[in-house]
Amino acid sequence: MSSIVESEPVAAYLALRARITELVTELTERYASHLQCRRGCSFCCEAIEVLPIEREALRRWSAHASALAPAQHGRSRIPAGQSVDRSVHGTFSASGNSSKCAMLEKDGACTVYEARPIICRTHGLPLAYRVYEYDQSGEQIRPDDPEYTDLWCDLNFRLLEDSHAKRFFDTNGRIDMDAVNSQIEAINAAFLRTPDGARYEAERTRMPLQRQD
Repeated sequence: MSSIVESEPVAAYLALRARITELVTELTERYASHLQCRRGCSFCCEAIEVLPIEREALRRWSAHASALAPAQHGRSRIPAGQSVDRSVHGTFSASGNSSKCAMLEKDGACTVYEARPIICRTHGLPLAYRVYEYDQSGEQIRPDDPEYTDLWCDLNFRLLEDSHAKRFFDTNGRIDMDAVNSQIEAINAAFLRTPDGARYEAERTRMPLQRQD
């Protein structure tokens, strides 16, 4: 584990977040003709849970940030002048949905877009998750060439069939979420060993993302 993770876990997390953001930007450009993501589309924003390091990064940002201008909330991936079919995407209901992220406005826009967690930055893009297998004794099987399953947003990749997904995303790019999560978990473990991390002693695992007023 690098020295910066041990000595400055929040800085290490922010550096990782910046690298993921660069990858997201690259994939957003690559899949531009497919993406329908825009301000107010919150279908991916369900039951968001984060680790203490992610919550601490957001807390620090909130403590120092002034009120965001409306244009900074929920930036869209749709080019200016274009729109999407709202009958397909829908909006965040004013009546509320308990499974929806607490950081959403009533119209579905994100109130912490600039500092949103890593998982939120990957929404709408193709994600690869490793398939874990176990033997009869419950021991995890560790193959040399592990299998991955792809997840993607049906609103963005409507015509993509399951049988064609692996070849399509292998060629065009996807985000290895197991690799991302492993790095976040390592940074989080280091953070929990710090005085700031001790404040999260009772909440050491993933927890719902909540407003921090």
